Amino acid sequence: MDNFTKDDLKELFEIKQWPSISVYMPTQRAGDSQQNSIRFKTLLQKAESNLSDYQFKDAGKLLAPAKKLYNDTGFWNQRSDGLAMFISPDVFKIYLLPRSFDELLIITRRFHLKPLIPVISSKTIFYVLAVSQNNVRLLRCTPESAEEVEVEEMPTSIQETLKYDVPRRQLQFHTRSREGGSVDRPAMFHGQGVGIDETKENLNRFFKDIDKGLQSELKNESAPLIFAGVDHLFPIFKKKCFYQYLFDEAITGNPDELKAEDIKNKALKIIAPTFQKEKQDAAQKYADLRHTHLASWELREIISAAYFGRVDFLFVARGVQEWGRFDSENNQVIIRNEKEPEDEDLLDFAAVHTLANGGKVFAVKPSEVPDKGLAAAVFRY
Repeated sequence: MDNFTKDDLKELFEIKQWPSISVYMPTQRAGDSQQNSIRFKTLLQKAESNLSDYQFKDAGKLLAPAKKLYNDTGFWNQRSDGLAMFISPDVFKIYLLPRSFDELLIITRRFHLKPLIPVISSKTIFYVLAVSQNNVRLLRCTPESAEEVEVEEMPTSIQETLKYDVPRRQLQFHTRSREGGSVDRPAMFHGQGVGIDETKENLNRFFKDIDKGLQSELKNESAPLIFAGVDHLFPIFKKKCFYQYLFDEAITGNPDELKAEDIKNKALKIIAPTFQKEKQDAAQKYADLRHTHLASWELREIISAAYFGRVDFLFVARGVQEWGRFDSENNQVIIRNEKEPEDEDLLDFAAVHTLANGGKVFAVKPSEVPDKGLAAAVFRY
């Protein structure tokens, strides 16, 4: 599973070459991985055919690195929900990502990046820290997926935090049953001769080490973090956690009994209202300003404003394209009924320029774009 960041988007956005090939496809996580390879091969064959139609003579050479993956079982056995690939004369990049994509092949003079906007948006990515004293997991989640993140500096258990202590006490981990016996589920911490104060200090050290790992892993993130663990651990963790996007509501109970997918679904119930609120607030602001110079649904105006950094936030239809070009020297937008070889998707153009200039983008279903157009924007000035 690969990670895709805003820096990756910026790097791809700045590349301008003919031809620039963008490929998106869903991938199966389980079952016959050969189906992924067959779909991939079909898309590349289509790309080669299209390049031939464009009179591009080196299609075979350009696509050769991708063709090597046809029978690479190790590559296709990797778990992911979607594949994104970018090929130009100087670039070959491929990402396996935790988001399913509609099958798409686009060849223009820039890479087509709009499908990746939800991947880098902190409002569709969230983290869950699942903690018991015998197990620590950090999950990177989207509404569709949950993947465990390996964090080198984070302990995997309280035993790891205390491993350098003088072994004057043997630590024990168990849960008491209602009848007074013991079962093997890890949940509560006890130690022979360990008092309440020392137990608290051990937990403080444990969570301090966890927070150190989180700070290293999430230092450039603004995605929400949800804690999953038994009730008494969350207040202790909150005092030690310096990640400012920690949610006040937690998933309660022993997370060791849950699969990653189950934890993600519980977290999604907590966080879903937050995901929706920013989009709802943006739609309301657009509605309030739609008859002023600070908002527009007119694509030509939006394209120019996005290029010159005027767009505060943008609603843009996903899954559709509007072909044409932007002449920045004359501030002129050319929209075509049919795509010409060097045209680009103007919706993609507006979205990526908005992000590059610090604006926010909501890539939504066409029916969710305000005023039922292809795009709607609120301007900074």
